[in-house]
Amino acid sequence: MVITLAGVELEPLESQTGAERHRFEYNRDMTTASMAVVAALSEVTETDPMELQPLHETIDTDALDAFMSGRPADSDAIAVTLQLAGYTVTVYGDGEVAVSPSPTQRAEAWTGAGSQL
Repeated sequence: MVITLAGVELEPLESQTGAERHRFEYNRDMTTASMAVVAALSEVTETDPMELQPLHETIDTDALDAFMSGRPADSDAIAVTLQLAGYTVTVYGDGEVAVSPSPTQRAEAWTGAGSQL
């Protein structure tokens, strides 16, 4: 278990350096889905959670938490995908959060667009 900058415990499921997709598992009994999203995004971007745009300004965090908490623990077929801070974040019903660069961010990195000289 890793304690993130957000103070949430996440279990890294993939820990490869330079990986495009980062996967984490969170304890659904102790952590809400919205807090897991903030913690995972904070961990991947190496940004203090207080410096991220508040999640509730983008989505209804209460609805996300209620939707995910009402599912059986093995509900990996249920998923909610969000576009946040240049990343695609997917929360699965079984307590997994996946974070990967959005297609726009990948294209900019590949072409060098958006980089400063």
